[in-house]
Amino acid sequence: MPAGKASVSGRVYSAANGEPLRGVLVFLAASPDVFDAANSRMRADAARNSVSTDAAGRFQIDSAVPGVYHLLAMPSSYSGRYLPAGYGAVRGNDAGRPIAIANNADLRGVDIALPFSLAIEARVLDENG
Repeated sequence: MPAGKASVSGRVYSAANGEPLRGVLVFLAASPDVFDAANSRMRADAARNSVSTDAAGRFQIDSAVPGVYHLLAMPSSYSGRYLPAGYGAVRGNDAGRPIAIANNADLRGVDIALPFSLAIEARVLDENG
């Protein structure tokens, strides 16, 4: 790894059952204000050093520039099933807590649990149906 660079690795999984999630976009963001909660999307300019998770939900971001970031996961292939979340998030559409990345750091086990996206659908009828 070149001097002044760092790596971050971990896995993304379902908060409900621990199942690894494949194809989730994981990225570093300098600002926690990256989620458009109304549309469960991220701002287009937010992603830096992005990667996708493998079949086991693992990811590794190499050549990260030292600094303080939020590590975020966007469930592109699971849209509608899971909400985006960050490392240390307590609910969906939450950027979580920041992580400090130092020169030549090798941060491992930085896991992200994605919560299910839930919706209730109903139809209200009167006495005439």
